[in-house]
Amino acid sequence: MASFAISHFLEFFFLFCPSGVIPFILAKLEYRFYKYGLTKNGFQKEYGIIAKKYVTIPYERIQNIDMSQTLLERILGLYDVNIQTAGMISMMGRFGGRRAEGILPGLSKDEANHLRDRLIEMSRSQGGRGV
Repeated sequence: MASFAISHFLEFFFLFCPSGVIPFILAKLEYRFYKYGLTKNGFQKEYGIIAKKYVTIPYERIQNIDMSQTLLERILGLYDVNIQTAGMISMMGRFGGRRAEGILPGLSKDEANHLRDRLIEMSRSQGGRGV
């Protein structure tokens, strides 16, 4: 009897949980472990649940900062901030298309504008090439 209940629980778990609960938990963990900040040397971000990744972009390498929105982000009122650097050409995607070295997804409009303005200010004060 117990094995029957366990097998039904496992069936339920593997059929219904991956469709909503597991992605929700992963998204919450990813959000919790995503950090960024401006230091005196450059822009830094840290992310990853199991394997941590650290990115530091010196202000003088920043060439362009833009904000973008997908359709879903537009509905939710969120923005992505893309920090492009002098080394971005070497980071061309596998199928063409450029990608920014520093991408910050899902920021509010005020937070995205404030971050963009601070990055421009810091880049110009440190002799950035663009912006």
